[in-house]
Amino acid sequence: MGALANALLSWLVALPPWLSLLMITAALVLPALVCVRLLRKKVPHEKMSRHHEVAGFVFAAVGVIYGVLLAISVLIAFEHHRDTESATWSEAAALQSMRDLLATSDDPQAGEADVVLERYIGLVVIEELSQGYREGASEAAESAFSELWDTVPASVAGNDDAVSHVLLGQLSQADASRTQRHLGAGGAISTTMWIVLALGAAVTIGFSLLFSVESFAPHLLVVGGIAVTVALVLFVVVQLNFPFVGAEAIGAEAFQDLR
Repeated sequence: MGALANALLSWLVALPPWLSLLMITAALVLPALVCVRLLRKKVPHEKMSRHHEVAGFVFAAVGVIYGVLLAISVLIAFEHHRDTESATWSEAAALQSMRDLLATSDDPQAGEADVVLERYIGLVVIEELSQGYREGASEAAESAFSELWDTVPASVAGNDDAVSHVLLGQLSQADASRTQRHLGAGGAISTTMWIVLALGAAVTIGFSLLFSVESFAPHLLVVGGIAVTVALVLFVVVQLNFPFVGAEAIGAEAFQDLR
């Protein structure tokens, strides 16, 4: 089930946001409406209405539990998106500081390090942030950053001044922020949590079927409205959980300003 959930998420986040919203909504609303139709054929309204009091108590409990679960998921996804965006800008700021410091040096090694830094920035923009990604780094960008760890220390070798210490500190900061950015691309919500969210949606919408309305159309509206609401919240979670794809994707603006 975990592999299926991952495959489904990969497919959803690769879609345009409007189509992803449409697919999530359709996946919840259409089965719910079909179930309403089948249920009304099998069980008359008079019989179902006798159990509204018990069904209402159960639905309230289930609804509260699932509502809290959705709220926690949105909060986790939002905080994760914000932290990943912060790491992206932090990496860009550290790289800008490195460029400024390297520009003050007449050492040929500093010029070589600046060339490597310029190449790394271009690779991040073209092969990572502009493309949108969920996991893994560009091999070329990874290689360029590893090269920075060779050229930048070499450019300050033998120097023990404040500039050298700041330059190496900024390189370490860029490395830490880059790692956080790549970890953030994969999302914060686990496969198990996605499965629980999907099953919880089915159970919550399923319990709403027990509230029969005398007329067929209002019954459809009630169940459909609950399904649409759940679908909208799940869409928000999906979009926020993967920071570099979808409607809320973090773009390459922070790095484009460095070029």
